[in-house]
Amino acid sequence: MRRNYLLAAILGTFLLLGLVFVARTQSGGRAEQLVKTMSRSFSTMGGYEATYMIEVDGQRMLGAFAVEGDKYRIEMADMEVYGDGAVRYEVDGRRREITLTTTEAESANILSNPANAFDLLTSLYVPTLLKEESGEALVSLRTERDPASSIRLRLDLKRNLPTEITYYTDELAVVVKILSIKSLDAPLPQFDRAAYTDYEIIDFR
Repeated sequence: MRRNYLLAAILGTFLLLGLVFVARTQSGGRAEQLVKTMSRSFSTMGGYEATYMIEVDGQRMLGAFAVEGDKYRIEMADMEVYGDGAVRYEVDGRRREITLTTTEAESANILSNPANAFDLLTSLYVPTLLKEESGEALVSLRTERDPASSIRLRLDLKRNLPTEITYYTDELAVVVKILSIKSLDAPLPQFDRAAYTDYEIIDFR
């Protein structure tokens, strides 16, 4: 029951953030430079995969995701999520259900559309540098539409890669600790309906 609550809280928070974080960058300077440099690091990798730990409401959950172009795959608890650029396939192993939704093309949230999680930050958010020292930087990203919600990005300046992303709303803070990032060394798996023949399909498209 606790794991189900945690999954619901995480997915609900990312859905909310996907709706409110749509604002154009209005500030330049060091913060914008850092975010752009991070984005270029991912671009040069082409496809990449990452492992992470989510911390929310005192609970922790390990997961992984992989990205190649506009396609992605997420693993978290009993769930697998596939995206092909048009459709999002949420595979719930516990309920034996597959939920189909339309991909949130504008979303830059790491669990709703990781294909955009890093390369769209500079076009969606207003960045502010909070701290830079000892090879690390802390950047806040906000939207004027909802000042109470924000993202805080912790960057490793030696690798120009994120080590932590925190998503804040009025009621919840979701911390995503990036444990590893590396280039893909195999083709990205795609959703295969034949692998889930006894699963119920729920289509919300």
